[in-house]
Amino acid sequence: MGSGKSSAADIVRNYGFPVIDADKIARDLMVPGQKLHWQVIEEFGDEIVDDTGALDREKLGHLIFSDDNYRRRLDAITHPVIVEQMKSSLDELMEEDFRAIVSDVPLLYEVSIEDWFDEVWVIWCDRSERLRRLTVRDEISEGEAMRRLRSQIPLQKKVKLADRVIDNSKSLFHLKRQINCILKDLKLVNSGLDE
Repeated sequence: MGSGKSSAADIVRNYGFPVIDADKIARDLMVPGQKLHWQVIEEFGDEIVDDTGALDREKLGHLIFSDDNYRRRLDAITHPVIVEQMKSSLDELMEEDFRAIVSDVPLLYEVSIEDWFDEVWVIWCDRSERLRRLTVRDEISEGEAMRRLRSQIPLQKKVKLADRVIDNSKSLFHLKRQINCILKDLKLVNSGLDE
């Protein structure tokens, strides 16, 4: 959270590679009428529903990040369905003629699907910057942001497990340059977006 995975995914998407976005899949599966919507309401009650009948993501987020038991209960309901949909999307894209397929998966190691991929890239930035980004982006307190960060495997552990680590503590241009260098190294592109 807050490291810049989505920014990195957008950069790769701009090269023309398809991106499977686990967070988008999760959101899509939780809209009214979709597979996870009523399961989540059944588990946590009407208090997490807004006036339109949709899940109130702010209330749900506050609930699950304030109590690990609630988070584990939500994960048990949602993760298998999200992983199944990701696998289905990946299988469909593998039938196409793409040189590479990218997946943006915040909880890759938590759901143990890292072996699906030829390479795992971890987008890194220091904890204080991640905290700052989360408080601004999600309009939450620093304490709430800390609870959310603690709900995931520590980024330093993910760095040790990754095939490549991309530093996102500087500018967007710096992030683009690193990704371009990796794509060149993998012989997936000949030149950069800025060339």
